[in-house]
Amino acid sequence: MAQALALVGQLGFAIACPMVAFIGGGAWLDGQLNTAPWLLFLGILLGVLAAAGALYKLSTGLSRKSGGSSPDVPYKVEKGSETSGTNRAKKQRHNGR
Repeated sequence: MAQALALVGQLGFAIACPMVAFIGGGAWLDGQLNTAPWLLFLGILLGVLAAAGALYKLSTGLSRKSGGSSPDVPYKVEKGSETSGTNRAKKQRHNGR
């Protein structure tokens, strides 16, 4: 239960903090530079992108902790069957073909 609440808190902060920072910064700069509403729109866009990036990092970190596949680990290589390339050539030579 505590882990679930911690996850909810992390997700909330991962979304809210970048949004508040970028939107607030854009609104403040609009007031200072008299460029309303353009920097506010830029702040909204950057806030959404930063929140998406934080959520992506959080979710990929969670999948690695829970035993999900890691992109750093190569795929499992299986042994070839009897009809694979080199075995097939050996078999043909053995059969006289």
